[in-house]
Amino acid sequence: MAAFRKILAFFIIVLFGFPILFGVIWAVGLTKAAVSPEFVSELPQEIIAEVPKLTDDLFREAQDEHIIRNKNTRAWFRAAAETGVSPRELMAEIGLLAWMEDELSRGLEELGDVLRGRRRPRDITISLIPLQNALRHGALDRYLAAVMEKLPLCDAQGLEEWADAIDRDLDWWELPACRPDVPLAMSILREKRLEAIEDMDDEINIMENAEGPRIPFSQMITAFSYGLFFIPGVLLLIAALIAATSPGGFFRWFGMSILISSILPLLLALLVRNTTALALKFYPYAMWDSGTSELEELILDKLIWIPHEILHHLFTPVVTIAGSLCILGLVIFAVSFLVAGGQRPQTQQRTPAPKPTPAPQADTETPAPSTALSKEIPSDTREPSESDG
Repeated sequence: MAAFRKILAFFIIVLFGFPILFGVIWAVGLTKAAVSPEFVSELPQEIIAEVPKLTDDLFREAQDEHIIRNKNTRAWFRAAAETGVSPRELMAEIGLLAWMEDELSRGLEELGDVLRGRRRPRDITISLIPLQNALRHGALDRYLAAVMEKLPLCDAQGLEEWADAIDRDLDWWELPACRPDVPLAMSILREKRLEAIEDMDDEINIMENAEGPRIPFSQMITAFSYGLFFIPGVLLLIAALIAATSPGGFFRWFGMSILISSILPLLLALLVRNTTALALKFYPYAMWDSGTSELEELILDKLIWIPHEILHHLFTPVVTIAGSLCILGLVIFAVSFLVAGGQRPQTQQRTPAPKPTPAPQADTETPAPSTALSKEIPSDTREPSESDG
């Protein structure tokens, strides 16, 4: 009977407890990461704050022949550097930097406050009109004209390449590094830039038609997700009750089932996070096609820290939850040796009990005289024997 109970408990744990707890750990960890204000609002703000520095570094390193071997691309970035205007200064002059630091950051901060319960839910919009005005700014046209003035004049072949490049809608650094008819080229570039601006919306609505009381949504969603642990917890508890024959056995079964069920998602989370991080570190271009240019590779090198941060924010809660459950399982398993019945009884060498001595049976035919009677009869009164003659 005891063996049947243990087999039944083992099947409950393996078929139901393990997979359900595995899925709950991942679901709770990823949910906690996805709705956390740190992931939704603070991480994008960190990225925004790094954009000006990353742009300056990109323009500087793109001029290095050891990084960019394409002479045409290097010529464009060198011409941009010769204008004496850095990308950060240009972004500040046209208002792009102010839009990122004010309008965009404000919307993200409001979203974080709503998730924390500091602000009532309402429509949170990010206006793109300042961004459109920044892209229409005259300083941008003057900067592009100054860059082109630093380029050599185009020959007949260069003019043909310019016309072909414009028809193919290439990026500006892919255009021939020579100066065509500047007014004509500027009008073409401005026309294409305005077409892109017209395709933009006037605003982005982060939270649309959101009304309600001030509620800490992040904490509520996280707390609700933690409630999912009730299901696998009950299954493992029932299995431990079925298999155990003593309080110590119950704690051993319950603790080990939690420990083993938590080790698997912990190892998988660590494996996925570290493997992906190594892949991004040593071969970050795998996510791009084979036609990736050197400049695109340089851009990816400058932005590779962003997916690293995203991976860290996503998988750290999974690792933390799984690791905490592993510790909990070890603690419960250790408690099994402290409670009554927790320690296994030590085998002691028993000495065989002495066999009981059977009581003497009384002789009914010739009963033995009692000791007291024999003491009362004097020795002189005994009958003479034949030897006494």
